[in-house]
Amino acid sequence: MIKLLLVDDHPIFLDGLKQFIKTHDGYEVFCAQSAEEAAELIEENEFDLFLLDITIIGGGGMDILRSLHAAGSKVPVIFLTVHIKPQDTVEALKLDVRGIILKESAPSEIMDCITTVLAGNTYFDRGVTERALHHSVENPSARTDALNSLTAREREIVSHVTSGLRNREIAEECGLTEGTVKTHLHNIFSKMAVKSRTQLLIALSQITTDNHS
Repeated sequence: MIKLLLVDDHPIFLDGLKQFIKTHDGYEVFCAQSAEEAAELIEENEFDLFLLDITIIGGGGMDILRSLHAAGSKVPVIFLTVHIKPQDTVEALKLDVRGIILKESAPSEIMDCITTVLAGNTYFDRGVTERALHHSVENPSARTDALNSLTAREREIVSHVTSGLRNREIAEECGLTEGTVKTHLHNIFSKMAVKSRTQLLIALSQITTDNHS
């Protein structure tokens, strides 16, 4: 049974999403309407996934994410929100948020996000990452923060991308399968708020330029 904590301060939305998730087998859903309630439930239970609204009573989802990250929690976090500022997206990626999806999304899409993250992958709303990309272009420090959020393996793959290697060649160099390389690239693109190798190379070149200006 997958134990999921859903945190949102809108009771109708909270109950509706809880009931929808429970129509899928294998889920036990806990709910909190404030950061304080969430903290109590987290202390009393071992969860498999946190689904947080970024703006809730007594401190938003970002505050909870920061606390979880500082405590070394390995439980994946998804932000479910009406809107998220680009700078918050960049910070959330740095803190290893695994998914960001908007409340206006279809229920089936929200469920896709949950199952994707539980499978060990990431899931980000395209509009959210596009806004973060624009923010990164206008704010060099945000791009640098995103780059610093990459894992050692992701940095290795980025290095091979900048050398012009394709997925098959990167897989051979790193001793991975092409599928694993694609998964790493998806995560890298999400963290860097880009949608392609070309955009990644442009972002990296801008970081290099900014660091030497």
